Amino acid sequence: DTIDVTINKGFQTFKNARVRLLGIDTAETHFVNHDSEKYRLGVE
Repeated sequence: DTIDVTINKGFQTFKNARVRLLGIDTAETHFVNHDSEKYRLGVE
């Protein structure tokens, strides 16, 4: 799915980026009701 990473570009320079992982598709846990089936599947 998606992860947040910090990339070390060298010389004490860093960049924060959101990276999508190829071939991984999981249920959403953000922006859905916590009592929904979709949320439950995402935290398993």
